[in-house]
Amino acid sequence: MQKFCDYIEKGYKFFFYLSGLFLGGMFIFCAYSVITRLIGNPSIWADELIRFLMVFMAFAGAPWMINTKTDLVVDLTEIFFPKRKKLLHKTHLIGELILLAILIYLIFPTWQLSIENMTSKTSALQWTLGYVYMCMPVSFVFCAIAQVKNIIKSLIQKTTDVTVKEE
Repeated sequence: MQKFCDYIEKGYKFFFYLSGLFLGGMFIFCAYSVITRLIGNPSIWADELIRFLMVFMAFAGAPWMINTKTDLVVDLTEIFFPKRKKLLHKTHLIGELILLAILIYLIFPTWQLSIENMTSKTSALQWTLGYVYMCMPVSFVFCAIAQVKNIIKSLIQKTTDVTVKEE
């Protein structure tokens, strides 16, 4: 299991760079859009592409954030029960399982949305919307895999903490 966790941690660095690539694309096309407006011939397709790149950036960055646990967390149990480590571990595990269930659930309606929109096209770029929407279920699959890795690491850590205390 530790090899699986190590592989996921190394492999998910790809999503960090992919998200950065989309951010860089947003910057370039935003500059292009501003320049074309200044010239007096605004580009319609650039604005649409910037919106899509922003969505792609968010969904590409989500698996990396879940993998590294850098997403926003407000943990009330740590605030109210800072010394109760057993309770903290159980509430963290429950929260991780709930997040995994939500991620797995979200795969199916977003997949259905993608399939239903395979005949629709975007207005300026004429891209098939189904392929644009496909970033959602793909992202949720990778997020769920990262969450499984987090749960495994949490269980491994709990097991090693127990064996260290017994010695």
